[in-house]
Amino acid sequence: MGIADAAPQVRAMPQGMAMLTIEIDGATILAHFRAPRATLVGFDGAARNAQERETLGLARENLRNGTGMMRFDTQAACSLAEVVLKGDAARGAGVADEIGVDYRFACLSPEHLDSVALGFFIGFPALERVLVRYRTGEGRGGAELTQGNPVVGFVPF
Repeated sequence: MGIADAAPQVRAMPQGMAMLTIEIDGATILAHFRAPRATLVGFDGAARNAQERETLGLARENLRNGTGMMRFDTQAACSLAEVVLKGDAARGAGVADEIGVDYRFACLSPEHLDSVALGFFIGFPALERVLVRYRTGEGRGGAELTQGNPVVGFVPF
């Protein structure tokens, strides 16, 4: 089962909320983040002026910075291997209700991989909650993270 299969199928998320699914397979981490367009860029529909186009560009830059958006244990020595922008974050994708991004990280010492701190709250101030679901070789788990509590430990249910 891939990370897309593990993601809960939620049709529409309320403003201020996002979903993050994380799949840890040995030294590889696959993560999928998605949020309502208005939560990440502050407006619905197509960018109508230069300011909105600039805001969308800044959102793209923030999302491409995977190591800033997701900070794993430093001892695990994880580095960003790939970023794939989805929805409006991908150029030429048209207007979507959601913006998403897929990340792939590679870790040199995955045995030290115990938690992740989210930087999405700093990059996107309108973001209030992130529902996290994860799967490791030891099991599954989840958490609801906020600006005041941006860290999830990988302790399976």
